[in-house]
Amino acid sequence: MRRLLLWPGVLGLGLLALGMQGLAGLPGAVAAAPSGVSASLEPARASVPVGDRFTVRSVIRNDGSTATTPLLAHLDIVSLRSDVYVDAEDWSALRTRQLAPLAPGHSASVEWSVRAVSAGGFGLHVVVLHVVGPGAGALAVSTPSYAEVTARRTLNPGGSLGVVLGVPAVVAAGALAARLRRRTRG
Repeated sequence: MRRLLLWPGVLGLGLLALGMQGLAGLPGAVAAAPSGVSASLEPARASVPVGDRFTVRSVIRNDGSTATTPLLAHLDIVSLRSDVYVDAEDWSALRTRQLAPLAPGHSASVEWSVRAVSAGGFGLHVVVLHVVGPGAGALAVSTPSYAEVTARRTLNPGGSLGVVLGVPAVVAAGALAARLRRRTRG
């Protein structure tokens, strides 16, 4: 069941991109990527323990000869393993940003705060869409960033060490006290 929950978003994005590429040759259809818009995501790799926050930075650039329409940038996080479920909202609360139109040769930088929720390998990417006007709906996808998230090994998970050690010690002390009372009475 987790596989079914993980893959629809990835497949949907892939099918959308394929569908747009297929439509690109039709008259009046949108192109497969916003005209002249490119995106990158840095760092290329990150390694963090579960629970830590890290930042990725995207740069959306207008390499075209005309200004863009307003743009929408959206961060997505996917697991690189089929047995790890990703709820992207748990990783980053603010994953969609609106950008003002970009003049030719200009760029916009967006920083994304991400919290490593699960151990494993993950891919992050930013999708950029034109909001209105010519090319509306066309996609530009950033270079990927890969995050290796390691599990934390802790001696006191959830603050339970006191209970784990304390309860048996109290029980043992009680048993020893009862035994000593029996000896002193008898």
